[in-house]
Amino acid sequence: MLMILCATTVVAQRMQLGIEATGSVLLPQSTLSELPSFPTCCQQLDPTIGWGVSMRGVAMYPVSSSVLLEGQYGLAYGQLGLARTEAIGYALDGTDDNARVVLSRTETDLSLVLFSVEPRVLISWTLGASRMRTHVVGGVGAYIPVASRLRQAETLLEPSSAVFSDTRTQKRLVVDTTLRGIISSWGSAQVGVGMYFPASDAVDLRLRLLAELPLTALARNGTNSLSLAAVRLDLMAGLRDRSGDVVPSPPVVPLPVELPLSVSVRLASPVSTMELSDTASVHIDERYDVDIHALLPFVFFEVGTASIPSRYAITNTDPRTFHERDVVHRERDRGQDMSARTIAVYHHILDIVGRRMRDEYPDAVLTVAGYVDDQGVERGNTKLARSRADAVATYLTEKWGVSASRINVTSGVRSPTAAVTSMVDAQDRRDGFDENRRVELSSTNTAVLDPVVVADTVRSIELPAIVARIGVAGAKAGAAWSATWEADGGKVGFVKQGLLQDASVGGFDMYVSRLDSIDARANNPRHRVQLVRCAVRIEDSLRSAIATDEIPVQYDVRSRRQYSSDADSIESRFMLTQFEYGTGRMLSVQSSIIERFINPEITSRTAITITGFTDRKGDAQRNAELSVLRAREASASILGGARRVIRGEGEAGDALQPPFTNELPETRLYNRTVEILLRTPIR
Repeated sequence: MLMILCATTVVAQRMQLGIEATGSVLLPQSTLSELPSFPTCCQQLDPTIGWGVSMRGVAMYPVSSSVLLEGQYGLAYGQLGLARTEAIGYALDGTDDNARVVLSRTETDLSLVLFSVEPRVLISWTLGASRMRTHVVGGVGAYIPVASRLRQAETLLEPSSAVFSDTRTQKRLVVDTTLRGIISSWGSAQVGVGMYFPASDAVDLRLRLLAELPLTALARNGTNSLSLAAVRLDLMAGLRDRSGDVVPSPPVVPLPVELPLSVSVRLASPVSTMELSDTASVHIDERYDVDIHALLPFVFFEVGTASIPSRYAITNTDPRTFHERDVVHRERDRGQDMSARTIAVYHHILDIVGRRMRDEYPDAVLTVAGYVDDQGVERGNTKLARSRADAVATYLTEKWGVSASRINVTSGVRSPTAAVTSMVDAQDRRDGFDENRRVELSSTNTAVLDPVVVADTVRSIELPAIVARIGVAGAKAGAAWSATWEADGGKVGFVKQGLLQDASVGGFDMYVSRLDSIDARANNPRHRVQLVRCAVRIEDSLRSAIATDEIPVQYDVRSRRQYSSDADSIESRFMLTQFEYGTGRMLSVQSSIIERFINPEITSRTAITITGFTDRKGDAQRNAELSVLRAREASASILGGARRVIRGEGEAGDALQPPFTNELPETRLYNRTVEILLRTPIR
């Protein structure tokens, strides 16, 4: 590997001459186990990076306007490490007559020094016709050795006070010999790219990066070899000598008639592919959404363990910033439906309870009760039930700072409210056991386990496209143009600029599909942008022209709840998700949801659809009956409406899937739900 920095001065004649100075970093590669016929410290070579310098004369001959032939000849010096070893031996501690022999550690370095003649032939091909242009280059070179030496030196490493007995120093040269007949001439192929930079009318700079690959080895012994690769970085400064140039007299050309420079601009907003409007319309859709997610007061565990499962997000929440509304917003942004958002919120049950007890209800007392499934390793295992309750209590005290005095820990074998495990079907029994491995939460303040309610406005903004139609007269190709966009006559939005091309001289269109100044301020009606202005400036040599135009901005704001697909009614969808196991009776928290959030939405024109669901456990016919009972129980608390439909889907099926999957105990409990759909006409 060779890295070279070159400086060249050339005379701008048919044959250009120069001098090139080079610094290099060498990276040898070797398959030699050792140098042939020469005893050294090291039986195994391990070449390392070295360095080198060189000085060359350069002659360049232009074959054509884009092809340049280049010859180089000079001297090169290089030094590289071949091997390094450490050894244990003896040395003197001290340099006087009282010095004593001590055990020492030494390091031996083996290095190769090369001095060679360096001829090269290169050919380059320039891409493009401008003065600042790229070129590619390739060629061959050779290194003819003049002298080569092998040096082996030892250095004492430990102890620091020790010296060699023969030199009374800490370093000595063991071998310094020539390798005449061993080091041979070697060749290389070169390929690379470069760039010309005009520094002034008299000086050109050239930057060139070359890769140099070995064609032959510099040392060979049978099938073994030692070779060098290279990367070269050349920097050339070319000085032009114009003293011998014959400058012909310029022909007499009549002066062209220069047209006055002018520019015009007109702003418009596309309404369709064929229509432009003189007003830019910003469409704002404000949708009022309410998310209500009931919390199951349970934490479920795996068989035989008291570790809180990772799905309860116990490792990725920060108690300093966590809030359950952020979970709802995140799931909304991901496009998750109501069921998926509910499960995501529930899996933060411990963080929600911890935050509420710490921040909102500092006097509330929480009861944590642990249970087991009472089969196999968990049969009668009250110690495991207690450990599960302790794990939940510890999480609340250590992560959320809830005082242990505010948490009552109890345990038992099976919860009195748990699922039945004596069903005939094996899958039903497994589901029942899953739901018994849990910790139940209850509080002296029921608000600690209230549903998570997030009510806010979701705003989406559709910004207009604006086209600036620019007309130019009296300008030449290559003239500079710039367009500055402003909002309300003072706030600069952004600037666009470029050069006129042949096709654009006379006029062109510039489209803007997004104005940041509008996008940033449309949320506040009092600060909305009312006017957008564009100022276009053309500069051609010493001449310039400017033109401005403006376009008013109007706002189309639509505020709504959630519209159905035919956009003729407002839809609101709620889920009541806590019913007694095996019955149609609602828990009190569901009645509270109906009173606070559902009944206020109902008008005399509202159509109400109430659908009951169950989980997969138990007899399908019984589940179908149970889903109807739950739908009727909910309907009894819902007031008003134009008409209502009550139906039960039981476990649902191919025609209508249940709201939640049945794979986890919590999702099965959430399937014991009633879905309430309110649809109110808006016309």
